[in-house]
Amino acid sequence: MKPAVPFSLHHFSGNHHEIGLQHGQAFRKELQDIEHIVLRRIVKFASLKRFILRYLGEKMLPCLPDEYVQEMKGIAVGGKIPFETVYFLNLLPTVASCLPVTMIRKYFLNLVPEVAACSLVALSGRRTRERGILIGRNLDFGFAAIFQKLIRFAVYRPKGGHAFFTITFPGFIGVLTAYSEKGVFFCESSIDCSRTDPKAMPAVFLFRRALERAGSLEELQSHLIQEKRSGEFNVFLANRARAVHLELALLDYRTQRLEEKDILYAANHFFSKDLWRASWKRAGRNPFIDSRQRIFEDYWAHDPENQEVSDVAAFMKRLSERSKSTSQTVYSLVIELDSLTGLIACQPGIPVAEQSYRPFDLAGIFERV
Repeated sequence: MKPAVPFSLHHFSGNHHEIGLQHGQAFRKELQDIEHIVLRRIVKFASLKRFILRYLGEKMLPCLPDEYVQEMKGIAVGGKIPFETVYFLNLLPTVASCLPVTMIRKYFLNLVPEVAACSLVALSGRRTRERGILIGRNLDFGFAAIFQKLIRFAVYRPKGGHAFFTITFPGFIGVLTAYSEKGVFFCESSIDCSRTDPKAMPAVFLFRRALERAGSLEELQSHLIQEKRSGEFNVFLANRARAVHLELALLDYRTQRLEEKDILYAANHFFSKDLWRASWKRAGRNPFIDSRQRIFEDYWAHDPENQEVSDVAAFMKRLSERSKSTSQTVYSLVIELDSLTGLIACQPGIPVAEQSYRPFDLAGIFERV
């Protein structure tokens, strides 16, 4: 039987504390390096870590469901590292988007938020050769070279919740890219906490809880809209029949539906005009985002039809090449939802723009042990 993914697949099951223990034991070696990585490679000064945990982490901790606190405690016990290190790791996506750029440049290494730009494209109907839904997804992050070495593939089976497959990292319990046993694909394309509500659940935990609870795409969409949000997010949801790009502002939201266009894209900024104006009024125009949007518009202008997985992979690679540093893309994934097969580029130490994509297969992943 061919492997479901091109690397080792980990399985975690039970209540959340048990899952955390299994996670910590499976990744103990990597976790014991995390403290060094966080303090020496990402954060220049331990005092900044303490500042973040005190003024951001302590405010958000009471907003976390107890099961996720227990899971992080399980990781700390299993991995033999401090709970604070596990919690800080899970706060990184929020931290990277809420601190002022001047502070990030002063205190962080390898983090350049203005060029970190997750991208996603989805096609269906006449746009694809098989007439199903094709998805291309780039996960970009400012310290990609570090996290490329930590990519892991796992299936979670939480007691009382729906099982899901996720592309994750040691110590990280949130969700950035995942596929539920209910046939729902999820990924984020933006977490913007420049206008943060510290008394709300951090984004990656909110995404995980919604995915565990939702029995369908519609339920997942409803959970994400109704939950109190800590910032502004772009997320993408899809099953074999439908795909939705959901723009979530603090108090409002907009949707783009694939069936309305046969092609859509999502990125780390809003496309709906009213939300877009408000966002860019605060942040200003970004030349990198402008250049990437021109790539999307050029792709649209050629009216692509009969696209295959390899065609979308070439497009996602082109987006990765537009980054000021090609190592900004942590991994790039293309998947055809009818067959659950596709291609992935995630080799450590090699910029995605220089990699060859490898076969990726999720078919029957929840039956594998």
